[in-house]
Amino acid sequence: MIRVPKLGENHLPKFASFCNELTAKTIPFGISSLSVQQGGNTGEVTLEIKGSQFDAFTTLELVGQGETIKATWLKVVDASRILVTFDLTGKALGQYDLRAVSKRDEIDIDASTGLAYKKAIVNGEATLTRAFSVVAGSEAGLKANFSMPSAARGGSPFTFYLDVVNQGNTDMAVPVYQISSLNGITIATSPNEQRTAQTQVMLLGNLKSTVLSPGESVRIALYGVATSGGTAEFALTDLSAREQKIDWDSVEATYKNYQVNPNWAQTWANFKGIIGDTWQSLYQVMRQVSPDLVSSENSQFVTGSTLILSLLSWARNGVSSPNFFNTSSSDERIDLLLYKNI
Repeated sequence: MIRVPKLGENHLPKFASFCNELTAKTIPFGISSLSVQQGGNTGEVTLEIKGSQFDAFTTLELVGQGETIKATWLKVVDASRILVTFDLTGKALGQYDLRAVSKRDEIDIDASTGLAYKKAIVNGEATLTRAFSVVAGSEAGLKANFSMPSAARGGSPFTFYLDVVNQGNTDMAVPVYQISSLNGITIATSPNEQRTAQTQVMLLGNLKSTVLSPGESVRIALYGVATSGGTAEFALTDLSAREQKIDWDSVEATYKNYQVNPNWAQTWANFKGIIGDTWQSLYQVMRQVSPDLVSSENSQFVTGSTLILSLLSWARNGVSSPNFFNTSSSDERIDLLLYKNI
């Protein structure tokens, strides 16, 4: 309890026989809000949960319609925020409660027998009733468009934007876009980068880097130099929609230019082992690697060249399978490599 002197008429402390009292209260374990209140039953949905007293032992689940839906991915950001993914594929339509529990197991000794036993310690438990609804999956997906300045003087740099929003009600895998100039304007992903006729970027989600959650939007800045006369024209191609097999012979020379490597033959063999046979499998591995690059990029996208260079570096260090990237973090992967090479 904090005791504060009451102020007198002259605004100086007046120490009377009574005082104002301020009492500090501890906020209990609980859930206060969800970033989205519904999701489609044709895929996964990632959302942000806000509350209090969350810790590393906190789990979340949806309860309703006669079943319990466990989280498939969960990240405790801090004591007031949790990011979570639920797989709603085929789940019954209707309303669900959101339940949070912080529980850990401890080993104790039975005083009468001297034997060890495991007991559950509940740090907190809370339920937000009818907090979330499972609805029919939507056919809507990603919508992308450019935001351009009204005018730019010939020869001068200008900034334009790529805006992408998930209009559906399930998570969408982050796309890989190729942005191409159609009339000679050179472009780049940073003001100081060398400009070219085209560039490739993989977007990064705000809640979960590998997906855009329902309603989530991303804006990335792009930089060009205006030509004299005419209008700026750009084409946007979703490369991640490609389903063809990769013609490795036709792309090897391009990828070989990414690094000077005396052991290129082995690196290239490892790289192909990581990627697989199709462009789809390449982009899936790129999504797995992208979280490692978020903090260093400090951006809502990673360039295609950055991702390829990262994968080639892993291949050069002996990684030859996509399963290697199933571990949860870059640090764990490095530890695994060190252990492998001992």
